[in-house]
Amino acid sequence: IGKEIAAAFAEADGNVVICSRTYEDVAAVADEFEKKYDGRVVPVECDVTDAEAVRNLVDTAVEEFGDLRVLVNNAGGAVESADLIHRCDEDDFEWMLELNLKAPYLVTREALPAMIAAGDGSIIHVGSVNGLFGIGLTGYSAAKSGLLALSRNLATHYGQYGIRSNVLSAGTI
Repeated sequence: IGKEIAAAFAEADGNVVICSRTYEDVAAVADEFEKKYDGRVVPVECDVTDAEAVRNLVDTAVEEFGDLRVLVNNAGGAVESADLIHRCDEDDFEWMLELNLKAPYLVTREALPAMIAAGDGSIIHVGSVNGLFGIGLTGYSAAKSGLLALSRNLATHYGQYGIRSNVLSAGTI
């Protein structure tokens, strides 16, 4: 999903920063996009669950392009075997919360000052119908439900700065 979202921005001549946990993966995508599209694509190695790495990611975006007006929080994942609470151990539950809720919080927290300074911004969180209906994957559903509340909170408190926050709740992919 993330690669296609980034491609859409690059195809529209947007300047894009993309990240992945490994530089080799993200550099290959950046090379592919730079050959196909006119927009600049900057690859950054980043574990979005690590606050210092996230700070570096946002700093890179602002340094490269002067401001930051669009953020897509796309990272996510689930442990398939942890579908019901009695089969979900604490480590798996915490990992799903960290990746699906804490990571968007960290990236958004770092991006907000640049968006406020720019006078507008759009934060797009990739959610899930699991967050709406709790249809399985205990930790994943809880995190995606929390993402809805986080986004509403952001829209309420940062709309005065021209910043929008929305969640795209996809079905099973």
